[in-house]
Amino acid sequence: MTGSSGYRRLRRRYGEAASRSRSESERAHWVDRDRQLRAWAERVDAGGPDLSGTSDEVRRLLEFEHRQVSQEIALQIARDLH
Repeated sequence: MTGSSGYRRLRRRYGEAASRSRSESERAHWVDRDRQLRAWAERVDAGGPDLSGTSDEVRRLLEFEHRQVSQEIALQIARDLH
């Protein structure tokens, strides 16, 4: 993911949006989006959260949460691209 052209294109778009922002809060919004994208890509590249040594119940909850967060961020990325 971190090496894909889509990822680089979106990071560039977020950076351009941040540099064009007129207010500090708008700039902070785009910088935060970029931070979320990087964190999401790092988790994807790493294969998701490290669940070694956790109980099955906790593992299922963490996997569910990871999927939910990934889906939310993926939807936001899709909206930002259009």
